Amino acid sequence: YLPCFSTSPVSSSSSVNASSKNHQKLTSFSQCGLSHTSLKNIDHQANHLPFSPFRTMPHILSLSLFYLLFFISGAYSFQLNDDLLALIVFKSDLIDPQNALKSWNEDDNSPCNWEGIVCNAENGRVITLNLNGLSLSGHIGRTLAKLEYIETISLSNNNISGSITQEIEELSQLEHLSTLDLSQNKLFGTLDDIYLGDFPSLKSFDLSNNEISGPISSDFFRDCKPTLSFLSLSGNAIQGSIPTSIDSCTNLHFLNLSKNHIVNDI
Repeated sequence: YLPCFSTSPVSSSSSVNASSKNHQKLTSFSQCGLSHTSLKNIDHQANHLPFSPFRTMPHILSLSLFYLLFFISGAYSFQLNDDLLALIVFKSDLIDPQNALKSWNEDDNSPCNWEGIVCNAENGRVITLNLNGLSLSGHIGRTLAKLEYIETISLSNNNISGSITQEIEELSQLEHLSTLDLSQNKLFGTLDDIYLGDFPSLKSFDLSNNEISGPISSDFFRDCKPTLSFLSLSGNAIQGSIPTSIDSCTNLHFLNLSKNHIVNDI
């Protein structure tokens, strides 16, 4: 018989994992406008034919409908879980002395109510990660690159350490990232392998008050996107001159290179 499906998830008094929520409950035949008697008559007539597609078609259609509903509801749930799992792995790389991230529970169905998290109201995806001034230490890692809809990453005024190149190279994959604030941390290394042009939507980039050293290579400003309007590298140990390739940043309205060892003016 051809069952009808409801998009309501199976409910339970206990916690339900993401996979069980993808199952759809069956509704009664009467909700489909078909009575039990009419279904029996259809089946009886079909069984007395030498061959009838009615013997198999209902089963094929019902299976197709089931998998379609499973895919639609499951895909949305899996996307949410991608964000949640990425953040949980990110948390595992951090030391949190104030227990500021106590709300980050891996058993939750969504990270949208966690400390420092803002989600898009329409699709439920994470768009903001704001963990400023929480005394966090450790590494950024690579999993934040899984937050496909993230627009703002702000981790300023913490004790996050590691090579600046390794810590942010994966973030250039984020198509919607417009604000990246890693100021007042302990990131070190040079800017040799960082290219502003690799960030497709970046508007504001703050690396001030870290431990970045060495010169600014001409490739740092390579293919600078017109979206970039704010750049601060102040309070580091950057040396040398400002490359002329900075001219490619045509909409750069704010540039702060103070408290470094820059030898020439723009």
